[in-house]
Amino acid sequence: MTGEPRLIPGSHKIVSTAMAHHGYTAGSIIVIDPEWGQEGQTPITRITPEISFPETEAWPVGGAYCNPYPLSEDLFLVAYTPDQLVGEGACSAKRLTASIS
Repeated sequence: MTGEPRLIPGSHKIVSTAMAHHGYTAGSIIVIDPEWGQEGQTPITRITPEISFPETEAWPVGGAYCNPYPLSEDLFLVAYTPDQLVGEGACSAKRLTASIS
């Protein structure tokens, strides 16, 4: 599932967050080239390949990205957390511990 799509300036391509259906809006950042189709891996370029696609590959353990804002086809502003991505409605152990202390 993708979310937060934004058209890349001066391009027909779109930057988006590859996110879980049952999760928060965070995951891996991808670029979609609609000229290569709308299904499968062909139109997708992974900008953050070190982060897995939530639910379909695995839950990311090395952090997560969100809110991609394209400046050009090869330069993006994004938000990042090193915390493990958790499923919707859950909170990370780090946040839970901080709120109990």
